[in-house]
Amino acid sequence: MKKIKEILKKIMWIKKKSADASCTLPNNLDFVYICGNQRYKFVKQDMRGYYPKLRREVLSCHDTDKPETMGAFAELVVAKNLKHGLVSLNSAIFKSSFTTNFQD
Repeated sequence: MKKIKEILKKIMWIKKKSADASCTLPNNLDFVYICGNQRYKFVKQDMRGYYPKLRREVLSCHDTDKPETMGAFAELVVAKNLKHGLVSLNSAIFKSSFTTNFQD
């Protein structure tokens, strides 16, 4: 329980549009969970904004059972040769092995 309390102190809840929030964050995040607009354009924008913010850890996205969400997620995984895993039909994660910019 003590460990959980320590972790909870490090969580930063941000209530902004995703694109606006990503610009304000440092480039050393351990974990990002994205649950936003599920249209392809916006999912890709989220991944482009948050992937460079990862230090070397995990980006998680919600609603990966939606074709547009999974399409954008799969593009990033293939483009960056990332290790990834489906947690369920509704969530996916990948571990970033390096930080770089996500290109079109």
